[in-house]
Amino acid sequence: MMVLEQALRDGIWSKLDIAQQHATALQAANAFASLQTAIAARRTESKNNRLVTSKATVIAEVVVRRAGSVCSLELLHKAVEVVQQSTKFEKASIDLAEMVASNLTNWLLQQHHYEAQKQRFHDWAVVLRQVTSILASYDNNTILAKQQRMRCALENIKSVLDQLPTLKLLVLAPLNANEQTRFAHALL
Repeated sequence: MMVLEQALRDGIWSKLDIAQQHATALQAANAFASLQTAIAARRTESKNNRLVTSKATVIAEVVVRRAGSVCSLELLHKAVEVVQQSTKFEKASIDLAEMVASNLTNWLLQQHHYEAQKQRFHDWAVVLRQVTSILASYDNNTILAKQQRMRCALENIKSVLDQLPTLKLLVLAPLNANEQTRFAHALL
């Protein structure tokens, strides 16, 4: 895990050419998928498992930053889920949500994500609901600078969804009424 994390850090990443970055991104996505499967298989509350989960949270954030465009939507969903479930890492979940929001224009509108096709919009809606849920979760106790960053990320999501009305309908049509109120106020 440490080698994967180090390979995706700025210092090493910037020394790689485009082809090497792409290959490394694919390897990182595959390694994270394996890591996520292993973590899910041994869900216990041991100290060792908490350490693995916290490391997986850090790696999930780095994988989304570096390999987000080559990750499957299922893997993006799992990365957001890993970070969201780690209650000690509120900052990491907000950072990850902001990262996804900031890449939406590139991934969806410019179709630089390999699953940007319209038939995958149901899967995109699941990921965007997760991200919107994280970003809309701020309250009056949240630091003002963090609130502004979260609002800016929500505005970015709203801007992309305004250009993709079919996806917007899918994101705003969650499974139950409780989710509807949480999403609607942030994206309308």
